[in-house]
Amino acid sequence: MKIDLSHKDVTELDFSSHSRHDATAREANAVASVTELTARCNAIATVTALHVFARLVTLDVGRNRIAHLDAGQLPPLLEVLAAPHNDLSECAFALHLPRLEFLDVRHNRLGPSLGWAGADPAVLAASRLRALRLGHNRLATVSDAALLPCLEHLDVAHNAAAAGTAPGTVRGESEAARAAWRFLAG
Repeated sequence: MKIDLSHKDVTELDFSSHSRHDATAREANAVASVTELTARCNAIATVTALHVFARLVTLDVGRNRIAHLDAGQLPPLLEVLAAPHNDLSECAFALHLPRLEFLDVRHNRLGPSLGWAGADPAVLAASRLRALRLGHNRLATVSDAALLPCLEHLDVAHNAAAAGTAPGTVRGESEAARAAWRFLAG
């Protein structure tokens, strides 16, 4: 089931009332059947208790006012997260979503790095991220992205990290990241 809350003047996504024990069986079944949630073009500043959507795999919260996302509040099966045009200053939450394959955080306030410094190398190595869209931020470096073993697409357009950088300058052990960088740079 898909839910679309786009253009509804929503100011927060808070589903904590659905995680209470007194929720009806019908409410619980409805929440459990949601696989896609879209809430674009609102004024959402906070995202709370989305983990109650046990089967949610796609979340689109683009064009809002979200400054922080907490992996503990997001669905554990999330595979696609689109959060462009928000106020995010870091994306460390992405490392704690084990099934995440696509992350779009273009047009945010990310920088000067991804916020992955000091991350457990095992967590980075276990990441399933295949596409990372970071364009139009304030990133000076994206070298952490090179440690993602499944990375196939890396978009860093309109960041300091993209200016004057030649192919092959992404450091790390991931040949996929270096190949993605070569593709984007040339």
